[in-house]
Amino acid sequence: MSDLTASVFQTKNGFHVDGYEKISYDFTFLDGVFDTKNRQLAECYQRWGRVLAVTDMNVYNMYGEQMEKYFEHYNLDLKVHKTKIGEKAKTIPTFLSIVDSMTEFGIYRKEPVLVVGGGLVTDVAGFACAAYRRNTNFIRVPTTVIGLIDASVSIKVAVNYGNYKNRLGAYHAPMHTFLDFTFLRSLPVAQIRNGFAELIKISSCSHLATFDLLDKYCEQLIDTGFGRADGAPNEVRSAADKINREGIHEMLKLETPNLHEIGLDRVIAYGHTWSPLHELVPETPLRHGHAISIDMAYSATLANSRKLLSDEEHHRLLRLFSRAGLSMDHPQFDEDILDKGTQAILKTRDGKLRAAVPNPLGSCTFLNDVSLDELHAALRRHKEIMKEYPRNGEGLEAFVDASDTGYTENNEQEVEALEAAAAKAGNLNGSMNGNGVVHGGHVVNGHADGVNGHTNGVAEKLANGSAKGLTNGVNGFTNGAKAYTFTLCFGDDARRKRKRIQASPSFAPQSILVTGVGMSKGLALARLFHEAGHDVIGADFEPNGVPVNGRYSRSLKKFYRLPKPTAEDGAADYINGLLRTVKRERVDIWVSCSGVASAVEDGQAKEVIERRSHCRAIQFDVPTTHTLHEKDTFIQETERLGLPVPETHNVTSRDAVHKVLHSPKRRSYIMKSVGVDDAVRGDMTLLPRRTLSETYNHVSRLSISRDKPWVLQRFIEGKEYCTHSLVVDGVVKIFVACPSAELLMHYEALPADSALSRAMLAFTKEFVARRGDGMTGHLSFDFLVDETASEKGAELVLQPIECNPRAHSAVVLFSGMGQEVSKAYLSVLKDDMANGHDYDEQIVMPTQPSKYYWSGHDLVELVLLPLLQLLMGRMHLAVWLRGCSEFAAHLLFWRDGTFEVWDPLPWWMLYHVYWPGQFLASILQRQKWSRVNVSTTKMFGC
Repeated sequence: MSDLTASVFQTKNGFHVDGYEKISYDFTFLDGVFDTKNRQLAECYQRWGRVLAVTDMNVYNMYGEQMEKYFEHYNLDLKVHKTKIGEKAKTIPTFLSIVDSMTEFGIYRKEPVLVVGGGLVTDVAGFACAAYRRNTNFIRVPTTVIGLIDASVSIKVAVNYGNYKNRLGAYHAPMHTFLDFTFLRSLPVAQIRNGFAELIKISSCSHLATFDLLDKYCEQLIDTGFGRADGAPNEVRSAADKINREGIHEMLKLETPNLHEIGLDRVIAYGHTWSPLHELVPETPLRHGHAISIDMAYSATLANSRKLLSDEEHHRLLRLFSRAGLSMDHPQFDEDILDKGTQAILKTRDGKLRAAVPNPLGSCTFLNDVSLDELHAALRRHKEIMKEYPRNGEGLEAFVDASDTGYTENNEQEVEALEAAAAKAGNLNGSMNGNGVVHGGHVVNGHADGVNGHTNGVAEKLANGSAKGLTNGVNGFTNGAKAYTFTLCFGDDARRKRKRIQASPSFAPQSILVTGVGMSKGLALARLFHEAGHDVIGADFEPNGVPVNGRYSRSLKKFYRLPKPTAEDGAADYINGLLRTVKRERVDIWVSCSGVASAVEDGQAKEVIERRSHCRAIQFDVPTTHTLHEKDTFIQETERLGLPVPETHNVTSRDAVHKVLHSPKRRSYIMKSVGVDDAVRGDMTLLPRRTLSETYNHVSRLSISRDKPWVLQRFIEGKEYCTHSLVVDGVVKIFVACPSAELLMHYEALPADSALSRAMLAFTKEFVARRGDGMTGHLSFDFLVDETASEKGAELVLQPIECNPRAHSAVVLFSGMGQEVSKAYLSVLKDDMANGHDYDEQIVMPTQPSKYYWSGHDLVELVLLPLLQLLMGRMHLAVWLRGCSEFAAHLLFWRDGTFEVWDPLPWWMLYHVYWPGQFLASILQRQKWSRVNVSTTKMFGC
């Protein structure tokens, strides 16, 4: 709170005012702030008899019930404004949504708003209080390490504007701040690590005794949530309490004389010289703690170069960052970013650098006389030093995720339930037993739509779920625009990466042929290889003479049209065309991205190309491709390897079908055609039907014979997942898993460390290992998670239902990882060359995965077709508007599977040339079709 005293004096031409503002506010250390035994917080609201609380979804989901019981115990009415606040939602619309809730609540000027959450929540809600009637009280209850240690100390409140952090804000002190460190029990380790950087910041520049404690207990502090986890040693908790109290006290002593930042030489600005810019440079932003730790580590190297910090102190500081898993470097922290960051901070700091650096450890000095040449030299030295540290100085879990971004939706409840049961069972954590069975608690599968377990609807709405949805809907649009603008600003990142890689004297570019570049998966791989500095040759079929969109990609050096194999002419022309291209372009690696219908032909081409040229092919041989491609032979092969499979029957007559359906087991089944038959591919009718006659009528319509075999597979009511992997010489090199559906047009990677992802990776590795033939190619599985009851409780079993021995569209999830992906593919050449490539055995998995969609598909599916239904009176307006809202959310929050800022033409050609051309050809040729897959450019016949 603040009080203002002032004096007014007359001058010759007017008046002069001297005003002095007294600012006073309190801090209380209180473990269990929402424990009904502790009445301190409730007493702040007794006068008002009610509470308006602002918090984020994650905090409310964890502590909301406890908050409600606490205030109910003290007879205080509670209203909660729940919001998704993260760095990308720290915006004016989020701010306005809080203001709307304050208006609706009818907040009085002196009535304090309760703000519960991390530093981002307290920043935005605090700014709303500062602006509302120019000065509304608030009380802070921070819940993260950064919130407790750093944000709670300052009176700064702000929102981001455009691409600038905290560009709009105010200085507004809370009435009171309650510091409850028991919140750290439930805080993810990544967030503990994130806040640890703030303690290193203040202690290394101002309080050596605290630094010594951090150095002594580093790993234990992070692992035990600063001593608050159950079973944490008393010694660690005691050290944590001392660190927290001393750290906050030191921050207050440094900050309070300069609350309005009139003085610009600020010790607590250590680590904040270049980080405000490079924190937002990666497409998925760095966590704040990792961004400032990069800045601090580099600044320490700069100080060491000037002999302000001894070698011993320098390495001690760097070792602490490394032990804590904090970032000390990042590939995009380069001279260009350094120069831009320097220019930006000079404007903020009134024309001076004012870079805070330790001198010596535990004290601070400010640098102003540093030239760009000296900055660049220090950066080059710093990057050399980083080679001596784990991960080349990169941090653990350095990028924001669903726990701290405002636009990333949490996983659905069904996935969370499966994860929880699997983790509890302990059998999906990267390994499987002999039969793949998981023992654990009961899992509720939720409500699934249809036979594939695909859940309808948006997992989490943009709005708060109330009448205030429109306000937060605007928030979503603004955040989407912000993220999109950001992509535009850094859209040439792939081009910069390519130039930087090619400038290395040890780099030797390879010639890589990618077939199937008209499909999103082929185009995505071509872009990744291009980003990694290689020469990419593209090739594809061009049905009906319509050019495929991939031929126009900037990632391609050349494009070749290939003749398509046909049943009448065979694959000879196709294989010869491939071989000619390989020889003409001196291709080192051929990466096959075949469609469903040409998988076996690519197996034939592999054998010819590797026999008649030096080129290596990322493609399985013919026997392997045929075995994995067909549904019946894949199940037989998996069963032969001793891995779990669902009950499956091969049927070649209608009598065989009825014999299975009407067996004493009385189970439900799904029929699938063994071959490729577009007319029935989407038919997932559950058999037997309700009556015997309905079952016979359905089966009688199917063409079943020895030449057209089918499989009957037991219906499993679990969630469906798919995987994509690269296998080279019998070793899994690349892997990703994601939720699936029958026609999959939305992609989101499961977390790499999740129990389900680990289990599917374990199955993939086990499958490859048990075959033992050194297979090389793309390998994708479709899984269902089956739940059965046993004496031990619920058993979760991963059931592989199909295999796709070809690249999967999920490869788009590896965007921005060109170097890592290329190394994995180039490992196929490890015995043939030595050109500076490092062929490590670490499996490449997405590190910054976004959500992907295809704009053309969603426009038709969510907007245009429902609009037609609306106009025909078959749909309510609210349903159509909900579809439009979902499409807008995808457009602004998600990434299109074809579009790249630096390579936009393939997206334009796909929707303005390729598909119009195909639709026209189908009309002229009188070809019937039922649906299209935009990502694979396939039209399904009917």
